[in-house]
Amino acid sequence: MNSTRQFGYDVIRAVACFFVVVVHTTMLIDVSNLYCDILKSAIMLVAITANAMFFMMSGKFNLTKKNQGNWGSFYIKRFASLIVPVAIYFFVRTLYNELPEWPGFIEFGKQFLKDIFFNYASTEYWFIYPLVGFLLAAPFLSVAFCDMTKHQAYIFVGVGVVFNGLTFLMSNIGIDLSWNYLFSGFGFVFFSGPLIETLVDSKKNLRVSQGIAFFSFVLTLILQYGLGFESGIYDISPLYFLLAVGIYVTLLDFGNKIKGSRMVSFVAKHSLGVYLTHMMVLYPLNMLLGGAEGPVSLSVFGMGVIFVFIFSLMLGVVIDEMLVKPMQKATRAFFASVFSKNETSRV
Repeated sequence: MNSTRQFGYDVIRAVACFFVVVVHTTMLIDVSNLYCDILKSAIMLVAITANAMFFMMSGKFNLTKKNQGNWGSFYIKRFASLIVPVAIYFFVRTLYNELPEWPGFIEFGKQFLKDIFFNYASTEYWFIYPLVGFLLAAPFLSVAFCDMTKHQAYIFVGVGVVFNGLTFLMSNIGIDLSWNYLFSGFGFVFFSGPLIETLVDSKKNLRVSQGIAFFSFVLTLILQYGLGFESGIYDISPLYFLLAVGIYVTLLDFGNKIKGSRMVSFVAKHSLGVYLTHMMVLYPLNMLLGGAEGPVSLSVFGMGVIFVFIFSLMLGVVIDEMLVKPMQKATRAFFASVFSKNETSRV
């Protein structure tokens, strides 16, 4: 597979942020109707692979040779590119939550600190918290992952799939598993990021991955509705991981074969904004449109996805242009000035 062109990654970013909107907009579907409930589960199963694709791509671009031993520059870049925008979006979200009843500056400040250090970890912002931890370790562990041979990659991914599979099985038959593995859950997904294209490196392997993904999709629905498996079905399940890999490499291959699209690249550029604003658009929409019954709720869901995606993208663009970019520019200038002074003082 040709991974030199970057548009394939833009396709993944754009689709992933769209999938996240789809996942949360399923709250508009009437699950009391069995047909709608099964369809919702099928939609959720595909769309929620956005989480895994996000961590795969994060691992792909952070576990690199250029980051080995260059931890200072790496942390500064990630502070400007991730922490600064996240802090701004978190601030906007806390402001959104507290208005129209303004609690006062002191109480707002306290609430903002509670939100960023604790409360938002249990919301749709949960992914930021483990991501920061993975990024802190990335410069030191990249040496192990970006130079793995294909054989080593197979072993690493195989061990992770087996261990997560055991954890998934035990949790669904009511047995607590006390054994642990360093690379479990989405940590396994992140550190597998650089290995995916090493393993799926030909058309044959692409077809195999797509076949495994389809099998994983069908088997997950059977386990869910036939055996009542629910625990970890959207995170630690190896079937979920294999489905996400299949979708990831399919989108990458598709994007690398077609002509680039400015619109797709534009969405990809502002994908973090969509991740962090879509619930602020969806909540009031749910109050207006929630409650539709039966198949009608599917139509409401479809319209809701389009509305939420478009307006969250617009909101994200406004915040990026008005707040994020100026603050990132100031942050980079500050660090450049600090390091420039340090270099001057050594002369």
